[in-house]
Amino acid sequence: MIDKEKIKVIVWDVDGTLYKSDATIHHVFEEVRQELLEKYWQRPYEGELKDLFLEFKEKYKSTTQTLAVLTGLSLNEVTEEVESRLRKERHLSMDPKLVRMFRRFSHFTHLALRNGGRKETLHILNQLGLGQVKISSQHQLGPFLRVWGSVDDFHLTKPCSGVFDQVKLWIYKNCFYRPGNKVTSRAIDKIAPKVLMIGDKPEVDLKPAKEVGFQTALAWSNLPLSKLPDYVDVVLPTVYDLEKILL
Repeated sequence: MIDKEKIKVIVWDVDGTLYKSDATIHHVFEEVRQELLEKYWQRPYEGELKDLFLEFKEKYKSTTQTLAVLTGLSLNEVTEEVESRLRKERHLSMDPKLVRMFRRFSHFTHLALRNGGRKETLHILNQLGLGQVKISSQHQLGPFLRVWGSVDDFHLTKPCSGVFDQVKLWIYKNCFYRPGNKVTSRAIDKIAPKVLMIGDKPEVDLKPAKEVGFQTALAWSNLPLSKLPDYVDVVLPTVYDLEKILL
């Protein structure tokens, strides 16, 4: 279980966490993946090419990172190719229940961390209505003090440890550091349990978050905690169930 009394900062994954991706999105994502691999390998996506993708996906976990490695494209090029297609199929609207929850969570510092581009991430959050949750002019969008598109901001994708190391350092510097404080690795590590990472993919969102010391929550899962890896601290049947735990 999480230690809710410690939590001051919540880091949110976006796709599959703040909204559930439907079957159409998954299908389009698979189509783009197949088309890119067939184009750059000039062979059908079956047999050895499919096996190669699955082998590299097991290593990198992130599909975007895997496609970049296998095609020789940059992360930005793969991201733009994928997001330009998904943008046409992703039909989102304001989620009143989500907006209400964030208004009740105004005493937490919220950050968004999505694999992809920052512009598209901001667009998704606005579509969900979260831009309406005004906190202060310092916030990048609605309740979010900072919104990261990992490809734009870190030139990496989750679950790379470099993403979470940079996120932890940013949180320390912008949320906990006070002038005159001595900056040490120990001081930075000490604030980690005050951060809760929420995501829908255990190995991509939660494992690397736990490795830097964050608390973790798995969204949209009905699996008992005993069936999940020990880097998952709590399970949320829906993202809205976080209210029951933190309030």
